[in-house]
Amino acid sequence: MDTHLLSKICKEVYRQFPEVAGIAPKITERPDGHLLVFKGNAITADGRKLLRTVRAVVNHQGKITKLTTSK
Repeated sequence: MDTHLLSKICKEVYRQFPEVAGIAPKITERPDGHLLVFKGNAITADGRKLLRTVRAVVNHQGKITKLTTSK
């Protein structure tokens, strides 16, 4: 995957999900593009850590086609 496209995609994910900001994604190639998985920790209202997983499905042109997150 092109580093310019990866940077653009990461910037968009970090904007929507600041709890995974700065975390490098695990990239898996798929027939329709790539799957990027970001894993980070969010802090709950009572101060506990909550694992947050964000999955971004990206086509070959670098457009995010699907963006899902864990609770």
